[in-house]
Amino acid sequence: MKKTLACLLTFIFVFACVPAIQAATPAANAIDILNSAPLAPQKTGDPAIDAKVEALLTEFRKSTTDTYGLVKACYDYLINNVSYSTRGHSVPNLQTNGSIPRNVLVDAHQTLFDHVGSCNDYAAAFIVMTRAIGLESYDFSGQTRAAKGGFIGHVWAEIRINGVFYIFDAQVEDNVAKGGEIRYMYFCKTESEMRDRYRWNTSRNARVMATYQNAVPVAQVPTPQIPLRVMYNGIEIELEQPPLVVNERALVPMNAIFTALGAEISWDGTTKTVSSEYGDTHIQLQVNSTSAVIDSEIVPLDIAPQVVDSRTFVPARFVAEALDKDVAWDAHTKTILITDKVVIVKAVD
Repeated sequence: MKKTLACLLTFIFVFACVPAIQAATPAANAIDILNSAPLAPQKTGDPAIDAKVEALLTEFRKSTTDTYGLVKACYDYLINNVSYSTRGHSVPNLQTNGSIPRNVLVDAHQTLFDHVGSCNDYAAAFIVMTRAIGLESYDFSGQTRAAKGGFIGHVWAEIRINGVFYIFDAQVEDNVAKGGEIRYMYFCKTESEMRDRYRWNTSRNARVMATYQNAVPVAQVPTPQIPLRVMYNGIEIELEQPPLVVNERALVPMNAIFTALGAEISWDGTTKTVSSEYGDTHIQLQVNSTSAVIDSEIVPLDIAPQVVDSRTFVPARFVAEALDKDVAWDAHTKTILITDKVVIVKAVD
């Protein structure tokens, strides 16, 4: 009840606190900040929420391919499709894999399916969507500045990127926009930039972070320093960075794998697209996309290509098989074994 009342007062008072003139696009550095973030996509474990989020991200990917574009699309979606409300809501019968706190799933469910919510509900939906993208998102609480002076209770989302926390407050942004132009005053802002507008409940927020971090299944976290090797025809491929394992799928640096297998590649930094030519075969993969193109055929991927530490990683098995190679896994030595297919020619009598 106290949280709901605080969010209602936030809704009433915060608009008078903001400047009248702001740019209608996020700060230019938001693109570099978000696109530099390492990704470890997470599902909630609830079939309805996961299906809803995947459907939204699939739709967003029709017009954007990078992390920045996807996060902005999630932020815009909440502002354009959710109405502020403090009415109570029933608790759905949710399933969970434990990676995201149950109260966040309950709040996200209302926002995503009923399109209404208070500050904590907006934050929950944003967290579920951005964690599905692969970002380290949290629901932080504390206070925000009120129009009549002082501060008032509030809940918002923050994403930690390369050790820095960035505020994403779609609910307050929605209140500022009031159905008009989104000003992005609360999009990808550092805590230091917003010191005059927020106060943090540091002890509670530390517990929130611990809850998320202790619950994340190991299989969902990229493991960059694993003793995993890639061999091609008995020779180890030299990789500029160690492979990653995400959801039990191996990702390897794109330049090393394509070059070692004899393919020519090109990179479109605007669309984050890898293109490869190998004989008569043409392959295209896009960062954060779970589909690829082989010649003119669209094929699904078990894991999307990702950018980590400014390197593009691609699924090893898919690349090898798309280039008509045999692939095997040696669990004992933790080695991906890639070989040319053996062509057997029958003798003619």
